[in-house]
Amino acid sequence: MLTYIILSLGIIFGAYHHIIPYQIAGSIFILSTLSIFLCKKYANPKTNLIKLGLIFICGYSYSTFRFDYRASEQLTQSISQINLNGYVNSPTQIKNDFYQTIFHITDGKFKGKDIILYYNGESNTMQPTYNYKIKASLQAIKSGYNEEGFDNGQYLFAKNIFAKSYLKIKPQKLDKNYSFNSIVNGIRVSIIQYLNQTLASQKYSGLFIAMVTGYQGEISTQEWDIYRQTGISHLVSVSGLPLGIITISFAFIFNLLCKVFPTSKIPRQVLTAYASIIFAAFYAFISGFGIPTQRVLFMIIIASYMLINRNHISLMYKLIISLSLVLLFDPFAIFSIGFWFSYILIATMFIVTTLYSKSNTLKLWFIMQLAVALSTIPLSLYYFSSTSISSPLANLWAIPIIGNILTPLMFICSILHITPIVTLLCYLLNYAMVAIEILSDIPMYWQTKPNLANVLLSYLGIILLITPLPFRGKNIFAGLLIISIIFSYQKNKLSNGQASITLFSNQNIGYAIITTQNQYSLVINRNNNENINKNFASVVLPYLHAKNINKIDHFFSNQNESALIKDIINNNIEIININKSLVKFDDIQIAKTQNGKAMSLQVKTKLNTSYIGNCLKTDTQDLNNIFILMPQKSCQWVLDGKYDNLIINTDYEHKHEVDFILNNLSLDAENAENLYQANSTSIIIN
Repeated sequence: MLTYIILSLGIIFGAYHHIIPYQIAGSIFILSTLSIFLCKKYANPKTNLIKLGLIFICGYSYSTFRFDYRASEQLTQSISQINLNGYVNSPTQIKNDFYQTIFHITDGKFKGKDIILYYNGESNTMQPTYNYKIKASLQAIKSGYNEEGFDNGQYLFAKNIFAKSYLKIKPQKLDKNYSFNSIVNGIRVSIIQYLNQTLASQKYSGLFIAMVTGYQGEISTQEWDIYRQTGISHLVSVSGLPLGIITISFAFIFNLLCKVFPTSKIPRQVLTAYASIIFAAFYAFISGFGIPTQRVLFMIIIASYMLINRNHISLMYKLIISLSLVLLFDPFAIFSIGFWFSYILIATMFIVTTLYSKSNTLKLWFIMQLAVALSTIPLSLYYFSSTSISSPLANLWAIPIIGNILTPLMFICSILHITPIVTLLCYLLNYAMVAIEILSDIPMYWQTKPNLANVLLSYLGIILLITPLPFRGKNIFAGLLIISIIFSYQKNKLSNGQASITLFSNQNIGYAIITTQNQYSLVINRNNNENINKNFASVVLPYLHAKNINKIDHFFSNQNESALIKDIINNNIEIININKSLVKFDDIQIAKTQNGKAMSLQVKTKLNTSYIGNCLKTDTQDLNNIFILMPQKSCQWVLDGKYDNLIINTDYEHKHEVDFILNNLSLDAENAENLYQANSTSIIIN
């Protein structure tokens, strides 16, 4: 078991610290692998220790090679009007009035690569299992919003999507495609279409489709809020537990059939094991081959292999082997929150099962519920700065009823197109969700984002609490370790008269947060009619929650944001003042000027004057810092001054003008930064 743990740690470490070029990493991997075989030949205590070190290096170099090689193949510059042949590799969904799909390229310079493809018009919709010729302009994928928000660039990198494109010319349909990926996607799409037609009027049809196929495009924002508030988001995508239950049921039925129709050459158990692997693989691929299904699939393969060879290993051993297999197959999985939740939850269940295998059922059940509920809290606080108070009750209801009973039945009936039972199961799902809806009214717990050390201490406390050790005060000490996660303080305290200005990179809407000793101000600048609520939720809201900011003292915007203000208040963030022209607090002054949709703020501290706006020219002289949230007017006047900091959040429309300013020889700024490719930036002003 130690070998697999060390290998997994090496892969994880390499994923976060891949600093060696892939050519060197590949050589190190080969050399370390050969050295491991030499250590096996001359086995003794010293060589065993060396072997563990080599296994770590092997995992590290392998992970580094995979990451650096993929990074070297990413598109760095846009390519216009290129002909590409390929096929759609995912179900098509509608996002912001565009159709969105993954397009797999099958020939030419970019053969074997995936791009994310956007297009409009139903007449352009591309069908699965067909090849297409498209004329596309490829755009490089930029990294995401900020360190606390969702990093879309990292997500697409982990999915091996190297570019994106907006299709303007109708694609040319070619011949049928019989590749494995195309056939699997065709089956997924046909099931999705069947369920959409069958369950068109059902409230939770989107949840039904997601639990059967892993496709989440039919789930509304309101539904997502319910799942997050009750902590059952893990059920929305196909989880590993239903796969295990369905496969066990299949193995039982297949074994009975083998008894009725016996085979003379192959033992019944061996035939059942192979059939179970094939069935589990089919289910995993139809459901999108997510991390939970990967984990269970690998565990089924391991268990079947042990059965065929008449061996036996513990549940934890199987889990550790499956972990290393998942990481070898896809080291990029560590960027998925689902990866960490999946393995921590199942590891918790296996530990409790192993430690209390001889206990009575009621005691085992109680400890299992307590351990599972506790194990989700540190990760939730670390990733979301929040945790669901109702999660233990919600999961106590949802896992057995929805996950273990309904999901397997929904999958089987959907595959076989048994329409009356599919409709009945969706009715039952709607009724089962009533309890979840009631629990969603319980407010979530929010706090400052804890650091990694707090998270590890908390998990140490959970392990100590559930482990039956015979020393006095164990549970008290474990409890203190667990609750240490709530004592996460920010070092932020600014002096009176100081201000911290934080800008967030976003190509559509500009955001800034002004932090002083006692107050917070939010500045928003946009020049389009995009749905700002969803954008704000992915860009700024995670930052506010991570910093435990529950009050906006001053709200400034160049447009009427009444819908957004209502949404912010619904997220338990109070707004005190809206769009005042002049405010003074904590020895600083903020003055607002607006001309139509053009806006500027002058932020005066004791020693500095800073500009925040969208290039509306100001009469204020001697500006020390300029922060341009979203250029809307000419910014040429910026070249007339001398600045400590010039930060511009660049959109596509004004990219060339901004590049001209930042590269102009007349620009006199100690720090000039284009925020287009940055996550976020924060500057303290005296």
